[in-house]
Amino acid sequence: LQYLTITLANINNTFAPDAIIISGGVGKSLTPYMDHIEKNAQAASLPANQTVHIHQSKLSQDAMILGAASTIFTLHNESHH
Repeated sequence: LQYLTITLANINNTFAPDAIIISGGVGKSLTPYMDHIEKNAQAASLPANQTVHIHQSKLSQDAMILGAASTIFTLHNESHH
């Protein structure tokens, strides 16, 4: 978990998102540790970025296919305007 929280802190410090979503099998397996992960990632972040929230995806395994479908529809709509 230490490497995961450091990685999340690095993502947070680089992009300063409001939230980070963890999905797929990894996200699903982390359920018992989510509070610990969020707390430690916030603590390892720069002070200005310590309010980031870390969540598990509610889409689980469907996240990638829905993202791909959304991208295709977006590109299709943009090409017809």
